[in-house]
Parts: sequence; C-alpha cells; structure tokens
Amino acid sequence: MPAPTLTPALFAFLRNLKKNNTAEWFKDHTADYERHVKAPLLAFIEALQPQMAKISPRLRVVPKAVGGSLQ
Repeated sequence: MPAPTLTPALFAFLRNLKKNNTAEWFKDHTADYERHVKAPLLAFIEALQPQMAKISPRLRVVPKAVGGSLQ
C-alpha cells in the first residue's frame, strides 16, 4: 500500500501559514511548502486521476502545479 500523501506536516504548515500569513514568512518557508504541501497534493491528485476517469471521462484531473488541478 502506498504511503499516505496528506500528512500531519501538511496541516501543520497550513496552521502556521494562517498565523503568519505574510510574504516574508512564506518566502522563508517555501521549501516547507514545496515538501509538505505542493508535492503531497500533486501526488494525491495523480493517485486520484484513474478513479476520476472511471466516474466520467469529462472529469479532468491534471497533476500539474501550473495549469492543472492544484490551482
């Protein structure tokens, strides 16, 4: 079974972002965002893709950060 993509670190990052919602804080924590939020959510979207295709071919699930389902 694959490792879960949505971990406590993702939610911890989002809580910290809520408390420190400034460009400076985010700039200092971009690596954490990439590792704990962006990458796991893209993996989740990618894993979701086959299941969504079974539901309807019209549902587009695109695992891309720009121009995809993450936006």
